[in-house]
Amino acid sequence: MTQDVTLIIVGCSTPEEVRLLARAGREAEPLSGEEEVRLLSIFRPYARRLAFYRGVV
Repeated sequence: MTQDVTLIIVGCSTPEEVRLLARAGREAEPLSGEEEVRLLSIFRPYARRLAFYRGVV
């Protein structure tokens, strides 16, 4: 949520969820370099499987 984006589509069930996610986006602060590296290292092993929607196997 700290990267520049043009559009984000999130499945929301209620207007309150939309407000909550919009507020989180407005108030987000960039990750530190260390935080970003740690987050990427956690998800990297799962990246290919999590990209199923792009047709990547």
